Amino acid sequence: MNTLINSQIAKKLSVTKTTIANYIQDAKDKKNNLQTIEVDGKVKLLDTPTNWNELEQLAKEGRKFNRTTTNHKTVSLPKSFYELFDTQSQFEIYRDLETLQEIDLKYHYTNHGAEFWDSRYKQKVSSVSIAIEQLLKNCVYDIKHSLTHKFNFIDIGCGNGFPSNLLLREHLVKKYIGLDISSELLEICRNNLREFTSSVEIDTHALDLQKSGLEDLVAKWNSDEGNLFAFIGNTICNYNQIDRADLLNAIQRVMTKNDMLIISYSLNSKENNLNFRYVQDQNMERAWLPKLIGIDVTECNYDHVFDAQKQCKIKYLQLDKNYTLKFRLFNEEKIITLNAGDKIALWKHYLFSLEEIVRELNFSNFSIQFLKIHQDNVFIGCQIALP
Repeated sequence: MNTLINSQIAKKLSVTKTTIANYIQDAKDKKNNLQTIEVDGKVKLLDTPTNWNELEQLAKEGRKFNRTTTNHKTVSLPKSFYELFDTQSQFEIYRDLETLQEIDLKYHYTNHGAEFWDSRYKQKVSSVSIAIEQLLKNCVYDIKHSLTHKFNFIDIGCGNGFPSNLLLREHLVKKYIGLDISSELLEICRNNLREFTSSVEIDTHALDLQKSGLEDLVAKWNSDEGNLFAFIGNTICNYNQIDRADLLNAIQRVMTKNDMLIISYSLNSKENNLNFRYVQDQNMERAWLPKLIGIDVTECNYDHVFDAQKQCKIKYLQLDKNYTLKFRLFNEEKIITLNAGDKIALWKHYLFSLEEIVRELNFSNFSIQFLKIHQDNVFIGCQIALP
């Protein structure tokens, strides 16, 4: 007879895997009416209408038979949290968790997240990264045509620097400047790029473009011949409409008429809406930050959905119990109360039609010079629109 998988039951009934395990233990102890069978030394639930009726009744009654954990956990955030993040970042994490029930993706790339991202990229797991590399190769001629000299390459959200080596190998780059929120990723970026070139000067700076402008940094690199700014990897798709406009305007303000921006987006298509291959097996790795703030990530469920109204793909962590999280901010205690079953967004990625992308760039005063599409990814070269 067919048996049920605990994780699938938990997802369908919106309970935790711990709860299902306790249902099974209670069935063995004759405390409920679930039908079980032993397979390879493990007790499993039979896939029968009777069992589903019993499971739905147990879930409805809210009988959480947790023996090893309680239904509530109170946590004072550890010293390591305050050492890892500056005061503004600490507040943003607190604010987003309290008001939006999410943790901004950018913070996941610090600490352990940096090595994880570098490893995943090199394993060619992400179809987006592979597509962006191909698109960048396809656009080398267009970049050469627009910038007919060696240029400073200002790589915004540079990550591990891997896509950039394509331009470095073409001997187009005079100086490489990598910008990223994660100091750990910047170190990885420097090491990776030094493996590809010894002739290009490599400079990196820790920068969160949502907090600090580019003016002071870019003033040192201004060139009458023009610079190449890059915001690739579809990173801009991780931001909502207001934040995207702010980021584009921040870049546009420091560009001159001779500069070029290359940028990439994810297109909205039925296939792309349903494509979650990249995040399906990242549960523990992407959850290092929730674990740091005290959430029992191994006891939680994970889910991913496409929000058609927002045109956004979302990865959630669903809490296993009630939590009280105590932050220490500005010499005051700030408390967040979260409930069992609450969903915390760990990853958001917005999708766009081509018309929406063009309209968004035009609104920020960019004029498109070239545009290429590959596998639901669009790669665009643009300059400041002249009056």
